[in-house]
Amino acid sequence: FQGYSGDVAQGVAYMIPTPVINRFLKDISNGHYDEYPDLAITYAKLQNPAQRKFLGLKDDDRGVLVSSVVAAGPSDGILRSGDVLLAIDGHPIASDANVEVEGERAQFEEVVERKFKGDSVKFDILRDKQPLTVTIKLYKPWPYSIQGHSYDVRPRYVLYGGLLFQPLDLDMLEAYRTSDLRLRHFFEYFILEQIYLQHPDVIVLSNILPDPINTYLAPYRGAIVDEVNGKKIRTLDELAEAFAQAPGQLVIRMIGDGPPLVLDRNKVEAARERIKTRYNVAKEQNLEERPASGAPAQANKI
Repeated sequence: FQGYSGDVAQGVAYMIPTPVINRFLKDISNGHYDEYPDLAITYAKLQNPAQRKFLGLKDDDRGVLVSSVVAAGPSDGILRSGDVLLAIDGHPIASDANVEVEGERAQFEEVVERKFKGDSVKFDILRDKQPLTVTIKLYKPWPYSIQGHSYDVRPRYVLYGGLLFQPLDLDMLEAYRTSDLRLRHFFEYFILEQIYLQHPDVIVLSNILPDPINTYLAPYRGAIVDEVNGKKIRTLDELAEAFAQAPGQLVIRMIGDGPPLVLDRNKVEAARERIKTRYNVAKEQNLEERPASGAPAQANKI
């Protein structure tokens, strides 16, 4: 039911389990929702006898194999690809990845999901056929945030010459209903291919406010910014800085084939007030999702 939306969900009701509600209320008791922590790993079940023998495992139906570890996650530097997870907080992990918690069987991640940011979890593992115990301090890895909805935060953006640049996330994709395959790939594989290492922000030209200075630029809409005037752009802050420090001409190269997008800085400056007035633009950029505590909620100008 939780996957239904729109007309499909009309008249559909479902129950939220009490433990989920209690966990949410405890999490938000300090005024901030930290969400669910995540180990940020992938793993494979170890149910094949020959595979278990190769890894030096006993014939006791225990253990799962770590396949990958996300560099931005809490397990990075602690767990490794090839480790075998045998137990979590003293709960034996079966070869199908289940543990027994309070008399019921569940995926071992359930133990993690019952914890909060800053809590720790202990694993008994087998590394290179040698037993080892490790402890991981939990939090939600920041790259996971782009693939979920954001609430009570201000969208980050930079508006320059009528061109609106925004970091890629689920809210942006749904708002513009884009079907661009490159954009979908960057979104779907942001974590799996660790795209975030090169692009902490995947910056997209999401919209164009039509003006004489940006005519015939519609084909660039939905494109991902690669560099400005020869400098690689990794974050929205770097894009804002590149625009602010640009000389007379801005050459914006997008990821993929095609000619660069070129703007004349003097013409952009001359058009600023015209664009702001025509489209009722109050702020030309916002680089922070939340204004600093006690500071006025203002965004810097370009």
